[in-house]
Amino acid sequence: MEFTENVVRKFMQGRAYLFVDSITGETNLTELAEDAAGYFHQNHRGGCLDDPDHWIWEIAARFAKA
Repeated sequence: MEFTENVVRKFMQGRAYLFVDSITGETNLTELAEDAAGYFHQNHRGGCLDDPDHWIWEIAARFAKA
């Protein structure tokens, strides 16, 4: 699968429930982004997780409980 915003968003949608805290109901957005980066082999040093402005963080933030 390609490492594009649309594909990563769909991946996160399908797995976000795995990172919801059972007590607070909040999604651990860091772990969600790390999971996606690992799945797409993008979790290397200097990669998207090390860039605070990378779109992967924006996508993960969409899963924050309002």
